[in-house]
Amino acid sequence: VQSHPRGLDMSLGENGLGLSGGQKQAIALARMTLKDPKVVLLDEPTTGLDQYHEQQALIGLSQWVKNKTLVVVTHRPQVLQLVNRVVVVENGKVVMDGPKDDILKKLSGAPQESPEPKTDTNKSLNN
Repeated sequence: VQSHPRGLDMSLGENGLGLSGGQKQAIALARMTLKDPKVVLLDEPTTGLDQYHEQQALIGLSQWVKNKTLVVVTHRPQVLQLVNRVVVVENGKVVMDGPKDDILKKLSGAPQESPEPKTDTNKSLNN
């Protein structure tokens, strides 16, 4: 809005006629933050935003979501900076669920740190 020659005097049509998809998305995100809900569900929250505006939106949202419950549906790895837990759903079934870093390592195929083998010190080797 600020970059438009008419600024706040710019006329808009029904359903955001006159705005790009990214502009509509940015306005929807701004309206959501003003309502300040405690629980938020976002489905592909940066759709339509260019790379610069996506990063700006994610920076703003990362501060805003503190002390809120956020559920986000996305295919974009950048958006995952907003979350601390990831649930992967395939064909309607949960196939992975856990801390973000653990799940992202599994998805990337990176070698997993194996836990130390548990030993029972009460058993002898001859049992």
